[in-house]
This record gives sequence, structure tokens and C-alpha cells, in this order.
Amino acid sequence: MASTSFTHCLFNLLWCDVDAPERWFSLHKTNAANEELVIRLIDKDALWTRLGLSYQDHELKFSKQFSEGDFLDTIAKKRVLDFFQWLDEQRYYIHVANINIFYYGIVDIIDSIIEWDDLRILCNGADDMCAGKLFEIKEDLYQALHSHKDEVQTFFAQYEYPNIKDSEQVAFCDELIRIVNKEAKNNQNLQYFVKRLEEEKYSGDLIFLKRNKSNILLKGFAQFYRHLYTLFPKSRHIFDKQNEISKELEQTEIIDDDTILDNFSFQDSKDVLQIQISDVISGVYGKIYTYVNKNNDEDIEKDIINMSINQLKVLQLILKIQLKSDKRNEGFFFSIVPLSHRDRVIKMLMNASGQLKKEMIKNFLKKH
Repeated sequence: MASTSFTHCLFNLLWCDVDAPERWFSLHKTNAANEELVIRLIDKDALWTRLGLSYQDHELKFSKQFSEGDFLDTIAKKRVLDFFQWLDEQRYYIHVANINIFYYGIVDIIDSIIEWDDLRILCNGADDMCAGKLFEIKEDLYQALHSHKDEVQTFFAQYEYPNIKDSEQVAFCDELIRIVNKEAKNNQNLQYFVKRLEEEKYSGDLIFLKRNKSNILLKGFAQFYRHLYTLFPKSRHIFDKQNEISKELEQTEIIDDDTILDNFSFQDSKDVLQIQISDVISGVYGKIYTYVNKNNDEDIEKDIINMSINQLKVLQLILKIQLKSDKRNEGFFFSIVPLSHRDRVIKMLMNASGQLKKEMIKNFLKKH
């Protein structure tokens, strides 16, 4: 394997998805001596002992051995803390991909009516501000529609979104404007969105919202698997076994530097301990994203104040490993989510780390 274009070191990427292929996590390790990335043999007996597992546990499974109720219950388990302490000691990096399907499914509305020239005008010709403004508008539209999610789901089904008929384009836009206007009173981004939609509903072609499969926000996950192995074309990717996805990928050839990419494979997690480890990481991150999506900043901060030392240590270790991985390679963290959700995860992890320091100082002062 040659070096990647990002970090000039070798990568073996092992992926595991949990619940549905909405998130992928890779596990890889660096050798500090030459920065060559290796997947080394893991002392399974030592790891099993560290995690308090018996020989009857033939493989690591997040759902059976680590998951405990909700997110807060899970990170309260000593085994979860033991796992992340072990992971940190091994100097592994993690590669995380997270897709919010509702967000992914609605941003095409904006891409259908707002072009780069529109953004340049909106940003007074400042090209460096256009991308940020586009993400702001997408964020605000997501929040507006998510606030009326049940109503939006019924509305989308009525018009077979994202496959809007030409004869129903105006009616679809009028109903969408009605819903967005509920949240647009004090929001300039939403007001601008409504203005553009009013302008486009008669003459414009909502190109991304037509000629798609009716009532399907996201048609399959193979595109994201493909993104992962093309992002690191000179690395080797080992995916957890997914029969339908592997068949679809085999039907598509990707050319890189005049060479057909053949840098991925699918293996049964029962045979690859590293994929089992990725399954645990995936499960914990899955609960993190579910938690931050359901709770606001105030609720999260209240929970942090009441967390046990075990819970705080788990979050501190996750923050440490995540920051280390992101610093190593910015491509290791990939997400299609509202910016507020991504930022909320980092804020929660950093606030938990700060709370742990406070608790440690408090306990030290009690003893002395």
C-alpha cells in the first residue's frame, strides 16, 4: 500500500455499522517509530480479561455486552470505561461517518432553488462566506421542518417527496412555505428561503426533487461505502459483511489514476476481532448521536453535572481519542448532519471533561 494523499502514511481501515448502515467506524493503529499504520495481532485473552468476559463470549457484541438502556446508562458501565481505556492505551485512531437521514433528505430542496450566484449576492460578493451561509440556511430549514416533523412526514407522503409531479409543484411549494413560515418570523435565512421558493415555484424546475423514487429520502447506502474507499484510494478497507451492498459495489467500477479501485472487501465480523472492536465504538457513538439529537444544550448540561466519575471518564476518553484522530487526519470524521448536532457532540464531550476535572479536584480536597 502506498501513502494516502492526506497524511502520507499507510492505512488499513476496518468498518462496522450498527442498527442500520447510518454510521461507519474504522479502527487503525499507528506505529510511532515509522508512522506506518498497521493492524497488529491483539491479545484476545488479555482483552477478554480486561473486559470481564468469559470464554463463552466468542466475540465482542455491543448490543449484548456493552449496551445498557439509554446513553447515560451505557456510559455508566465499568466495562465501557475499561474498553475505552484499553483503546486509548493501544494508540488507535478512529474514523467516524454519520448520516442524518432526515437532514440528508431535505437539503436537496435548498440545492434546487439556491445557486452559488444567489449566495454571492446574499453575501455581498464575499465568496469565502458563501459556503457557510449555505450551511446556515440548510441548518435553519432542518430545524424548522424538524419542529413539525409529523406534519412534514404527512405532507411529504401526500406529494410522494422527493418525486414531485410537475402538475403539483406549485401546490407543494405553497404547502412547504406555509410550514416554514411558522418558524420564519425572526429568521432571515428562512425568510430568504421562502422568498426564493416563491420565485421558483412557477418558473423553476426543482431538479433534485423530481424523477426520484417516491417516498424514499435515501436510496441505499452503497454510495457512502463508495465514498469511504474512494476517499482513501491507496488504503485497504475491510467492511463488515453486507450482502446487498457488496453486490451493488461489485457492479460499479471506480477508476483512480487509470487503475480500477479494488481496495475493499467484506468479511464476517466473527472472524475479525478488529471489526468487533469497531462494533463497540459504533454502538457507543450511535447512542451519543441519538442522545444529542433528542436533548437541548440545557438538558445535556444538567445531565453532565449529575454524571458519575465513570460516565465522565468515558466521555473524556472519547474526546481524547476523537481529537487525536481528527488532528491526525481531517478526513477521519465525515458527517452529513446539521452543524448544531455536530457541534453539540463536541461541546458535550468538552464540558464533561471539564466537569471531571472539577470532581477530581473536589475529591482531592476532601481527602486532604
